Parts: sequence; C-alpha cells; structure tokens
Amino acid sequence: MEFQYIPYLWPLAVSSSITLFLAVYAVGSSRAKGAVSFMLSMFLATLWSFANALEMAGVDLPTKLFWANIQYFAYAFLPVAWLALVMEFTGYDHWLRKKIYWFAVVPVLVVILVWTDSRYGLIRYNFSLDYSGPFPVIDKKYGPVFFLHCAHGYILNLYSLVLLFKAVFSKHTIYRKQAAVLLLSLG
Repeated sequence: MEFQYIPYLWPLAVSSSITLFLAVYAVGSSRAKGAVSFMLSMFLATLWSFANALEMAGVDLPTKLFWANIQYFAYAFLPVAWLALVMEFTGYDHWLRKKIYWFAVVPVLVVILVWTDSRYGLIRYNFSLDYSGPFPVIDKKYGPVFFLHCAHGYILNLYSLVLLFKAVFSKHTIYRKQAAVLLLSLG
C-alpha cells in the first residue's frame, strides 16, 4: 500500500480523534443507559473517518478500494447502532432487544457483497481512478444492492428521527432532554 500526504486529512484526523475519545470514554460508563450503543456508534464513526483518510491518502486503486471497503462496515452498521441508541432513549429498548438482529441483516449482506464486488458487482463495479481533482478518487458505477443499502440506511435514520421528535415533544418521556440533544446532534 502506498500513501501520499494531502492537507484534507487533517479534518478527518481530528474527527477520528474526537469520536475515538468519546467511544473510549463511553467504555467507562458502559452500565449507563445507551452507553453501549453510543460507544458502538462512536467506534463506527472513528472507523469511517480513519478509513476515509486512508482512502484519500492512497495512491493506487487497490489501496483505495481496500479502505473504501473498510468504510462500508461503518456505512452499513452506523444507522443500526444509531437506531439502537435512539430506541434506548425513547423508551423502545424492550422492543429493541427482540428486533435489532433483523435490522442488521441488510448491513451484513452489504459488507459481504462489498468484499466480493470484483466478482459480482452488486454494490459497485467498473472501478477506475479519476485524477481530475486535487487527489485521485475512485470512479465507479453502482449496482442494484447499493440502492437497497441506501434505502435501508435512510429508512432507519428517518425512523430514528421520528422517534426523537416524538420523544422531544411528548410530555411523558423521562429522557426528553437526552432525546433533544440527540436530535440537535443530527444538525
């Protein structure tokens, strides 16, 4: 793997550092409500920004594809972890324990298919490097399962948003302030 320095790496390094700090901090509070799903969300966000930085810094297509594939762990599972966090703070944690595994079916499928793209091309295909910008980026076409993955992520995020709005504007929610903070964090 070959890498190059580009100044765009600094914001990603800062982001990775902050989310890693928050994830490690949450480890110490693992008994608190929502701490485990928050920790998982922060670890996934760290993985996303760290792998994105290494993809940007990569010089050749195999290096960039490897780090782009690593990012798909975060792309696929972050909406599930976020929904778990939101459900814990909106009183749906009893339902969460029964159904969370079903929300993870599409992410597991997506991660498997991303690593087999060169054979099946169901997520992405026709890879090449585009040198028209300040650093080379992966140029690709999207396969049919990519759109299923996008729809799944958007539906989970929209459902999270609905639960947060409901919790913030409900008079009977214990975690109203926490739900408001989660809602503001989306902005």
